Amino acid sequence: MGISAFSHADAPVAYRIRKDPGTGPLEPVCSVRIYQGRYWWPLLEAGRPVPSERFVALAGAGDRRVAEALNCVPVAPPTVPDREFFANTLIRSEEETTFEQQKKRADHAARRIAFCDGIVVIAAGQPLYYAIRDVPIGPSAPKAVDPKFDLLIGPSSPDGIAFCTGGFALPGPRVQKRWGAAARGMAFEADELPTLATYMRERERVFRIGSRIERLGCSPPRIAPETCARAAAESLWRKAARRGHHGWLGDFMPTLANARIPGLQMSQSAYRSILEELVAVDGRPAAKQLTVEIEEARAILHRLEEDGPLSVLEEDEMRLAPEDDAALADLGP
Repeated sequence: MGISAFSHADAPVAYRIRKDPGTGPLEPVCSVRIYQGRYWWPLLEAGRPVPSERFVALAGAGDRRVAEALNCVPVAPPTVPDREFFANTLIRSEEETTFEQQKKRADHAARRIAFCDGIVVIAAGQPLYYAIRDVPIGPSAPKAVDPKFDLLIGPSSPDGIAFCTGGFALPGPRVQKRWGAAARGMAFEADELPTLATYMRERERVFRIGSRIERLGCSPPRIAPETCARAAAESLWRKAARRGHHGWLGDFMPTLANARIPGLQMSQSAYRSILEELVAVDGRPAAKQLTVEIEEARAILHRLEEDGPLSVLEEDEMRLAPEDDAALADLGP
């Protein structure tokens, strides 16, 4: 397994993410660099970038945090110790192991990991704004909560390192919260703050901006609407696959009928069709329980129409590997 390396000179800063204290100048949080057409984020541990030497040392020791970062944590009791797995795959050579599935995921994740001037960086896509609802929890939480949202910044990619749940993390909210916001149509581009403000006002929602995205000379594709469409469609696919309360979805939505086939993953090209089919069932008695989802799907489709289709290259950048499709299914509804 090989991990590429490059320098700051090869990878100029494409975005800066700055904290907005409300008064005074914006405070730097992190930089996102561009290299070979991909956007690279710093991998963090306790809020600080992870040195590449530390990452390699932990990998050689079989540390579980690296296994989680590589999305290759065994789902069953391993027959080969973590130390031996990493010694054979990451540090020494690409030998056969009993972790074939985990190794496949690790190989894919390794293509999204690099070392940039001694720091571990992750190819995780463009930064997007995510409107994430601030909901108090616990017995003391009020039953009626005003619809307040925090506008948080995070990577657009849901795959690879973004599934990390251990001591390492990417800047911004975890993938479950990002993908949940996107499924509700609440992921926005760096220059879409006016659109977001209008969206929130129309729905009588209050949002707070804690950080801002500063774009530095790059001209990236617009992927927020496609990201929302994919997240919303995958959420519906998982609901249909579980049958039960939402089992009727496959009866009225031809694309979702395939979700009943055990083990079948959603096609990368199916998300627009799924949302169109969902909007088409509006008015049926059974669809009353999905009134909110239908409204959100209609808004996402409207944004897709305004932006037009992605190019082939842009679709390739958003496409998940099969092993990450499987991991994404674990995110829940």
